[in-house]
Amino acid sequence: KGRVVELTRNFTAGAVIFRERPLVAASWKKHRCMCCGDIHNTAECAIAHRTFPRQLLPKLATIEASLSELYGIDELDRARTFIMALHLAATVPHVRERLLSLSQANLGKCVACVDIIRENDLLRQILPSNLITHDCARILSALNTNSHELENLGGGSGLFPEAGAMC
Repeated sequence: KGRVVELTRNFTAGAVIFRERPLVAASWKKHRCMCCGDIHNTAECAIAHRTFPRQLLPKLATIEASLSELYGIDELDRARTFIMALHLAATVPHVRERLLSLSQANLGKCVACVDIIRENDLLRQILPSNLITHDCARILSALNTNSHELENLGGGSGLFPEAGAMC
């Protein structure tokens, strides 16, 4: 179904086989910031202030908690990575194209989830005006299909769109 990683030599358990920084990553712990992973409220984070509209900042904790309860998202770290991936897709065209090119295994469920988000006055604020509903659903589906668990955050997940998405 597309690109794959091919083993060219043997390796032992624990060996590093590739390094890649996540495009988006987030902790599933409520006390950690969505943007930097540090222990503080996201609304107080300098990165969040540079990333999100000022009027959205005080609402982020409520939005991410509500998103994490939706079927199709189901977890706090997925809600957080979805918010950040939507922002990147809306502001960086090559990132949008890369996200939309990833495998998407559960698109129907994600379309239904984004429809629910669009109908909710609070939640719809995360949906960029320059992305159609179907593309937002495709981004959620790509996250659900290609994200990997991250131990270094003490629990969470990240999307590695190059080598990581092929494993």
